[in-house]
Amino acid sequence: MKNNLIIFATYWNEKDWIEASLSQIDALNPKSVFLVDGCYDQKFKNCSTDGTREKIEEYVTTHPEAKMISALRLSRLKSLWYLFGVGITWWNWPLRILMAIYYARTNTYRLNQAATFTKMLRESGIQTGDWFMTYDADQFYTDETIGNIKNAIRPDTEAQLLTADEKTFFNNFSQMTTEYEGRNYNNLPHRYTAKTLIVPTRDIVIEQYPKPKVYGRNPNLIKQNVGSYNHYKFRPFDTARSSAGYQVGDRRKPDVTKHHTQPYTHSHPSVIEKNFSELTTNS
Repeated sequence: MKNNLIIFATYWNEKDWIEASLSQIDALNPKSVFLVDGCYDQKFKNCSTDGTREKIEEYVTTHPEAKMISALRLSRLKSLWYLFGVGITWWNWPLRILMAIYYARTNTYRLNQAATFTKMLRESGIQTGDWFMTYDADQFYTDETIGNIKNAIRPDTEAQLLTADEKTFFNNFSQMTTEYEGRNYNNLPHRYTAKTLIVPTRDIVIEQYPKPKVYGRNPNLIKQNVGSYNHYKFRPFDTARSSAGYQVGDRRKPDVTKHHTQPYTHSHPSVIEKNFSELTTNS
């Protein structure tokens, strides 16, 4: 039986991670999953060219709950309208106008990223009370965390947001830091409400007065910690892809020297151990 979870995942030239990433989706066992292949930056081709797209197409043919779409690439005005004009009503129009003004100078890469996630949200048929999560190709949850997520997303649970602590790996599988990501709700299941919006930079917010509130920063939400996850900000084999990722939009490579790293002495998630056993064993 499928879990009460909808996953919104994005990929662009992720040949190093794609097989492990799709295996992790299987482990999460969602009731539906949207898989985006493409790039939000119009300077680049809007599809993977390294075999990632073919892996996704193969996955979709064997998983009826999965759907593949391409990244949206709209103009600044069209993306702002898509995010804040669609669904405007008598009560929220002042908020929507203010949000459109606030995000008007945002890089179009970020606008189209948010628009693509919004497209998936609108097409998912999600209902109030359902669980959904955004999902990155290089982020992997420990086996224990996956089990905790599956136990926590029951319809009768009191939690409205799941949290987990990130261990970030900048260059290899052996050194990590816990200082990089402060948002312990990033890419974790959120409980959907009718006032949920996805805005740049892919923040999940609740539409409310006097201003929208980022879901994870709402102290009134019932939160449940489900463990930890590993974020691998490098490519084990395709090192050129690591650099390419910081050539799109306004993305900047993190300054590794600002974060204290330490040896990683635990086991990696099983999908990582399976796909990169030689690298994790020797690290």
